Amino acid sequence: MKTYGRFFFVTATAMLALAGCGSDSTTPAAFNVNGVWDVSESILQCNCTSCDSSSYTVTVTQSGNKLTVAPSTTSQTFTGTMNGDVISWDGTIKSGEATINVSMSLTVTDNGAKFTGTSSWTYSEPGYSCSGQNKVEGTRQGGANTNPIPGTNPEEMEG
Repeated sequence: MKTYGRFFFVTATAMLALAGCGSDSTTPAAFNVNGVWDVSESILQCNCTSCDSSSYTVTVTQSGNKLTVAPSTTSQTFTGTMNGDVISWDGTIKSGEATINVSMSLTVTDNGAKFTGTSSWTYSEPGYSCSGQNKVEGTRQGGANTNPIPGTNPEEMEG
């Protein structure tokens, strides 16, 4: 029996698992979210044969409202945006014949030290597909990053 929820989050990770979110928002990022984050996901809804909760870490690199996310569970990196206090991305992850489409929306709180939100995903392979939604919670290792948000200093952007 396959465990699709674990496959999705351990192989492709969502927080932060994403590919090519191309929003050109004019809302500046509210917090500096650079750093390593401990993430946990719990199943809210799942119509797969089997679904599991998962925990993992992600490394987030920020420049203005653009994010790069590197999950500990895959060598793949992903991009997203932070508009105000909301981190979002959506993308597609391929693994063999399996395809996973994911969409994340996370609200950052506690001066940039925590986030909560949801991930919605669809898993498909030849002859089978399923989908679900997870509650996502994360805590930045070391607490809030009080340094200025990278990529927002006009001197950094000149050159």
